[in-house]
Amino acid sequence: MLLVGCRGETPAKGDIIMKIGFIGCGNMGGALAKAAVKGVSAANVIIAEKDEARAKAFAAETGVTVVTAE
Repeated sequence: MLLVGCRGETPAKGDIIMKIGFIGCGNMGGALAKAAVKGVSAANVIIAEKDEARAKAFAAETGVTVVTAE
């Protein structure tokens, strides 16, 4: 399952910062999250994954932020 959300913030230069979140980092969610990292950088990608070991491995590989579903 995938959730994509955006939150626009306006920094001093007027650039828009996009945060993208994914629920799950399995085959499909992981592939989409990796593509998002290439487009908006790992600092702006968040994943929520119920398997803690998978989440840690994915974060180590990609540099994304892991959060809980709560």
